[in-house]
Amino acid sequence: MEIVVTYISVDRVTKRRKFKTLAGAQAFAQRWVGETPELGSNYAVSFDGVGTIYVYGATLADLFPKLERWPTNDEIEARLRGDTQPCQAFALCDRPATTTMQHPILGAVPACERCKAKLENL
Repeated sequence: MEIVVTYISVDRVTKRRKFKTLAGAQAFAQRWVGETPELGSNYAVSFDGVGTIYVYGATLADLFPKLERWPTNDEIEARLRGDTQPCQAFALCDRPATTTMQHPILGAVPACERCKAKLENL
């Protein structure tokens, strides 16, 4: 099976590569948008918003195994009922908090694993 990974930057630089192995596709994608990018419905965006990755023949979860797993239906329903505390590490994060972390400005805040990893890498 062939995996096709396409990188597109905001200044319209486009790179498309075909891979026979998942390891090669992972290395290419992570080189351009990092190991823990932001995810859209069918694309991944670098933390700075400059580059976007699209993939065919594999999933985004396959390309970025360090990302926090997708929430289950039960977790989504609990969040909608208000049974969980939201992540407060970044203003736009709407994931449930699974831990606390030391924020550089706010002090100790509830955070999800993805935001905690992102702040540790900054």
